[in-house]
Amino acid sequence: MRIRIEITEDDGSRTTAEFDGTNLRGKLARFMESLNLESDSEEVNYPAQDSLTLRERFEMFLKFECSQAWLTSLEAKRRYENVYGRINLSTVSTYLARMYQEGLLERRGSRTHREYRMQAQVQSLPGKLPERDEVVP
Repeated sequence: MRIRIEITEDDGSRTTAEFDGTNLRGKLARFMESLNLESDSEEVNYPAQDSLTLRERFEMFLKFECSQAWLTSLEAKRRYENVYGRINLSTVSTYLARMYQEGLLERRGSRTHREYRMQAQVQSLPGKLPERDEVVP
């Protein structure tokens, strides 16, 4: 699949981007984050990727890249590394377990074949992790 985006500013200047290959969703998300679009609607300020902790970036990754997919720790590690670079398997396993305990993830399978996926009702803003006692609508 190939996607081409052309943005024409009021002054006539153009910005063109073309995406093809795998992980188009991630590429498009990073492209959209890099744009400084002004709108009349309520503006949502997403934190810059550099300002996110590893945990926050991992949660956003799961939310937007793998929201409905069941993943083992190793599968989550491999997918994350395709987008963001190296992460330890122990870190992924720890984050998945903690996110399950916090109610952000569903879990199934035995200890040796455990899989996780995002809860359907998790709708917190990107980069904003719910507090332990905070109720997520």
